[in-house]
Amino acid sequence: MNTCVLPVIVTAALLFVLSLAAGCGESGGTVESGGTTPQDPSTSTANTSGAMPSEVAEELWRFDTGGQILSSPTVSGGVVYVGSSDHNLYAIDATAGSEVWRFGTGNKVDSIPVVSEGVVYVGSLDYYLYALDASTGEEKWRFETGAEIVSSPAVANGVVY
Repeated sequence: MNTCVLPVIVTAALLFVLSLAAGCGESGGTVESGGTTPQDPSTSTANTSGAMPSEVAEELWRFDTGGQILSSPTVSGGVVYVGSSDHNLYAIDATAGSEVWRFGTGNKVDSIPVVSEGVVYVGSLDYYLYALDASTGEEKWRFETGAEIVSSPAVANGVVY
């Protein structure tokens, strides 16, 4: 994956959310610039409205980072959170596509961020699990694991796993 793919991945995530909100149902597909291409109907989920995503989807915005995106974005409270191989976690306004904040780590961020009760939790290849204020990106705490973190944290009942 190269840096040119990031805007399409983020856009695709937003288009999927907007398509569902518009009552378009669920549909599988591969990401293409400006929309989606449906998969083989026998392998995709049902689309109850009859509208194909490419008929209702349009590119809303693009956001470039300085590196590759190897994980899925997380959308919470109107903000898209996504890590990059440029050692940053980005918070991007979901409506405007503008940077809200970025947080630098000591290595790549391949972990999918998790948002719970106003805190973003994300791992990095620098061996740390980070807890960041979702609004400001300010570090609340970090925990050294002794190994690279490529999987995503989980939060349940106030405990981070």
